[in-house]
Amino acid sequence: MFTEKHHLNYLSPKDLDQYLERGWFRMVQTVFTCQFLFFEGAIFSTIWIRRNLKNLAFTKSQRKLIQRNKNQFSFEFGLLNIDRNKETLFHKYRKSFKGSTYLSLSSSLFEPFELAKVLFNSYECRVYDGDKLIALSIFDLGNKSLASIIGIYDPDYKAHSLGLFTMFLEMEFGKAQGFEFYYPGYIIPPNTRFNYKLRIGEAEFLDQQSKQWLPIAELNSQELAHLEMNEALKKANKILSKINIESILLIYPPYEGTIFGLWSLDYLEYPIILEVIKSNSESVISLILCFDVKDSLYKLYFCSNFHDLSHYYDSSDEDNPATDGVIHPTSWEVKFKDQMIIQSADIDVVIRKIMELQFRTKDEPLI
Repeated sequence: MFTEKHHLNYLSPKDLDQYLERGWFRMVQTVFTCQFLFFEGAIFSTIWIRRNLKNLAFTKSQRKLIQRNKNQFSFEFGLLNIDRNKETLFHKYRKSFKGSTYLSLSSSLFEPFELAKVLFNSYECRVYDGDKLIALSIFDLGNKSLASIIGIYDPDYKAHSLGLFTMFLEMEFGKAQGFEFYYPGYIIPPNTRFNYKLRIGEAEFLDQQSKQWLPIAELNSQELAHLEMNEALKKANKILSKINIESILLIYPPYEGTIFGLWSLDYLEYPIILEVIKSNSESVISLILCFDVKDSLYKLYFCSNFHDLSHYYDSSDEDNPATDGVIHPTSWEVKFKDQMIIQSADIDVVIRKIMELQFRTKDEPLI
């Protein structure tokens, strides 16, 4: 699966290190990983990044920002402790935030009715202007790793780059305490929404093929997984069109079904799919072609259509999708795999199998 989520009863500092090193991250009181992101109506590849703290050195402009804010504001670190003052700051920040987010600070960190379940060793960095709390960041500590989870600030102080400031303070804290790595999450090139994370300095990224952390300069934004998947399915779509077999490329957000509690069911896990139009039938069964970038294979399935998941998503961006991602019409129905028909690296083999299944062509009348 390209998206996984683990519900744990215990997480040691060493366990957290291992999860972070493999490209996993915190989600409330669980850990998850993903290779793709459905964002602003488009599909992107997630690129997990980190910073080695052993060689931490800030640039001249970063040092200037840090020193200017240290001269003007006070800050302190401590164990995580959510109170009304911090929730008030979160709600003020949330009103200015572009996109969907949690309803409260506490709900972003703890599951409802499970407040006693705390897996993570969480700290916070608080920034004050006099007695006024103007910024807050929360981070988790492993054995040798620090994971930056959330950063919020008073929008009235936007000019002071407090989000970056608290990230720099977290890295300073981590190095001073002997931590080796700083993990801020992922970026989604070519979209720049999360590129502020790259301002941590000499970033590394997790290469999904080799499972090695490489210098960010070696990332080829033209060879990302979502682009490879899309091009393979566009090729199949083009071939089918030439032989008058209808098919449609779709963005398929329910690919991350594990997030919605479907991990025990064999659901379709691909973010981009090619649906082949079936003849003379109102059947709930679909013929779906996928391309698995993990093993570079086309995979053809019969799938059952289940319930619609659109209500789980903020669809406000559907009419104005991110043009720098992969965009197609969106299919919200969960599809379960009934049968694997064929898998092959050879698209011609797969096309012949589709033809054998006697799907109606555009010129063939309904019977």
